[in-house]
Parts: sequence; structure tokens; C-alpha cells
Amino acid sequence: MENTFTNKKWHILMNSFFEFIYLNLLWILFSLPIFTMSQATAAMFGVIRKWLQGEDIVIFSSFKKLFIDNFSISLITGLIWLLLGFILLMDFYFINRFSFAYQMAGLFLFGISSFLFSMVSVYLFPVIVHLKTGWAGVWRNALILAISNPIDSMINIGIAFAVLFLGSRYPILLFGLGSIGAYYQYQSVNRIFLKLKEI
Repeated sequence: MENTFTNKKWHILMNSFFEFIYLNLLWILFSLPIFTMSQATAAMFGVIRKWLQGEDIVIFSSFKKLFIDNFSISLITGLIWLLLGFILLMDFYFINRFSFAYQMAGLFLFGISSFLFSMVSVYLFPVIVHLKTGWAGVWRNALILAISNPIDSMINIGIAFAVLFLGSRYPILLFGLGSIGAYYQYQSVNRIFLKLKEI
């Protein structure tokens, strides 16, 4: 009886492991044209949302549908994100050309802006798949969530940076890290959504 229970748990664990790898591979493949990375990311978060809601889904067909359904909003959100990121990089470049006093003030403002940008970034795709709203609503809600939940925001930033760091050090982990990191990020954000629903 105990062996049967252990085997069942092992089967569930391995099945989940391969599902994460499969989802991650879909994310990589659909991101290959580069300009579809934001759409693929939204689809990945959408699949994870369905998992957390207990839905029994076919991963590929669900991913493909979410990719298509969120194509426009994800594309616009991704382009705005790239534009803001580029502006921050340009700010950093010009700040380094200032005199020392102005440089310190500029770096302080740059640090605050970059931190806020990072906080908002981790909420963008969970908001896209959870709240059916326009691109302005995505950014507005992500900003509100980031500011009103600073601890969760910092945890999610930590998860994102951990994925980036481990992926850069051990590229083989990229075949599973993206979906696993996204799972824990969405799980954190989903708790916030559930709390707001109770209010």
C-alpha cells in the first residue's frame, strides 16, 4: 500500500516536471522570432493560471489559443516595455556624462525609476491573462499592484533575477527555469488577486 502511494506521488511529480519542461519549450519556440516573445510569455502565464485554477487542459492547444487571443495586447505591452527600458538605458548613459554633483542626483533618480520599472514589469503578464483590459489598463493595474504590494513585488523581482542569473550561468536550466519561475511569480500575484476578490 505504501509503495503504491509512493509510486503515485512519484508519477505526479515526474508528470509535473515534464509539463513544466514542455511549457518552457513552447515558450522558447514561440519566442524565436523575438518580436513574439511578449505574446509567448503571456501564453505561458495563461497556461499557468489555468493550472492554478485546477483546469484539466491540453497544454499545446491552450498555449496556442492564449498566444492568439492575447497577441495584440501583449505586443503593445512588450513594445512599451522595450521603449521604457531603452529610455532608462539612455538616461544612465547621459547621467555618466554629468558633473559629480548632478551625477549623484541623476543616479539616485535612475535607481528609483529602475526599481519601479522592475516592480511593474513582474505584474504585466499576470495582469494581461487575469484582467481583460486594454494596454493602458494593464500598465495602470500593474503599477497599482506594484506600489500597493511592495513585499510581493520584491519577492517577484528576486525570482526573476534568480531565473536570469541561473540561466546565464547554467544555460541548460533555461529549458525549465522560465516556466518554473513564471509559476511561482503567478502564484504570488494570484494570492493578491484572491485577496482583492474577498474585499
